[in-house]
Amino acid sequence: MRTPGARAPVDPGARALLRRCFRIARRLQLVGLVAGLVWRGAAIATPWVLQRAIDDGVVADDRTALWAWAGVLVLLGVASWTGDAVRHLYVERGAYRALVDTRRRALAALIDADPDRASVYSPGEVISRIVDDCIRLRTWISGSVTTVIGLLTVVVVVGLIAALDPVLALVAIAIVPLSAVLAVTQSAANIDAALRSVSSAGQTSAWIEASISGVDTVKGLGAESVVVERAADRAARVRSDAVGLARIRARWIASATAIPGLGTAVGLLVGGGRAIDGDVSVGQLVAFTGWMGLLASATALLTARLALRGTALAAAQRLSIVLALPPHPASMTSGEETSGEDSPATTDERVDRVASAARGTELVVDAVGVERGGHPIVEGASFIARPGEWVALVGAIGTGKSSLLRTISGDLRTTAGRISLDGIDVSDVAWPARSGAVALVPQHPAPLTGTIGDVVRRGAPEATDGEVRRVLGALALGGLVDDLGGLDGRIGERGRTVSGGQRQRLALASAILRRPPLLLLDDATSALDEDVEAAVLTSLRSLTAGMTIVLTTHREAPAAVADTVVDMTQFAVARPVAGAVAGADEAEGGPS
Repeated sequence: MRTPGARAPVDPGARALLRRCFRIARRLQLVGLVAGLVWRGAAIATPWVLQRAIDDGVVADDRTALWAWAGVLVLLGVASWTGDAVRHLYVERGAYRALVDTRRRALAALIDADPDRASVYSPGEVISRIVDDCIRLRTWISGSVTTVIGLLTVVVVVGLIAALDPVLALVAIAIVPLSAVLAVTQSAANIDAALRSVSSAGQTSAWIEASISGVDTVKGLGAESVVVERAADRAARVRSDAVGLARIRARWIASATAIPGLGTAVGLLVGGGRAIDGDVSVGQLVAFTGWMGLLASATALLTARLALRGTALAAAQRLSIVLALPPHPASMTSGEETSGEDSPATTDERVDRVASAARGTELVVDAVGVERGGHPIVEGASFIARPGEWVALVGAIGTGKSSLLRTISGDLRTTAGRISLDGIDVSDVAWPARSGAVALVPQHPAPLTGTIGDVVRRGAPEATDGEVRRVLGALALGGLVDDLGGLDGRIGERGRTVSGGQRQRLALASAILRRPPLLLLDDATSALDEDVEAAVLTSLRSLTAGMTIVLTTHREAPAAVADTVVDMTQFAVARPVAGAVAGADEAEGGPS
């Protein structure tokens, strides 16, 4: 157990993330720092100018001097406004640049991560980390310039007070160690409380997102009251953690603000007596009071920054876990593990040429083995799909159809055998390059949100409206386009306004517009009725002319239009528990 006041452990990945963020924001923040020094320099100079105005103007009864020093105050006000405005602008720009980079990297890490490891995070948890935690980091980074300015303010103000009067300087200097002791005793507890608060808030966001996504199921079961009560319990937990953090910060920040205030009161008593004795002037006493006010504000700012440090470290720690997710096994080439004649870069370039070809590719599956969760699913699978051919993989649930398809696409790695595209061993090709040559349409496409045009163009952003309409019409989606008011019509949140069959065809349209040499269809027409499926299959033949197609199916119509039918039963590995076989294959692509 850590003793009170001990330093809370911080993940090295969190520190590395913070360092990267500061490097990204550095140039813009340097401009903000220069502007901030002008802003704070004007504030520090103001008490001195007031001293001169009082001593040289008011006390000396010199109106000319009074007007002159008043003019200097106006100039200082202009400099302060300009410096503060520029500081805010550039500091925020730098912080947002770091935020965008962190979000991009976090999303890329999630997309490229091993799905078994990434699946522990629900969409709500991911949203919480990429949105809320990134905002917390941005807040911390944007305040770094004011932290530097606050430290400089303390040093300069104490120096100016020392030059003003050594006795008053003792009062000012006494504030520094008292504030430091307060920071040391409160920092560790603050970090622990911030970790609890950020974590409970993220978990609650994930739970609420899952509840909202399944609202139809909740209502269908009549479980509304149960969900609401559990939401209230979770909210109470978040509130408790947040209040605990607020309680620590309230004591800390309030105490840090009170210390300089007490110092000002003591200094006023001491300085007032010295002014009465004639050791300091009235103007000097006013300057001292003004500088003590700046010292109080700088101390409060630094304390607030230290308090926010706990939240920033907690956010960075949560994000660093996402960034450190192990990559998808298929994203590592065998060239990274063993040396061969072709380097990964060379084979990637060759697959890029395959992807850019206007024809299909020859797919060779040679004695391939596949595992899921350490259990063999497929052994010795072999077939050839030549350019422009359709190959159907058929068989009962659990024969490994979906798993093999995902092995071809790169979602899984082979445990034996070889898969090649136009003679190129895909195990030597990193996933990004392979994805340019292969497109996969799953049985249950992810929920879609946005306009019809945007959803369909995700596979081919350069596609014209005419091309999009032609493909959608061929897939019997012209009525959906008309119902929603054209390509700019919006599909409801998470695709709730479209049926399962429409969702499958939208995913098909997106894949077809990409024009991949190899198109993999994992029971991609299973949600259609027989008449619509027949029409779609006929259209697919013309829409995919030249492409190589490999599809899985448990229905007669798709198998009937294929040039070659491969019975996966001959390659399936029997398991002790039948349910496990079905579960493994369905986890990949649903019933097939």
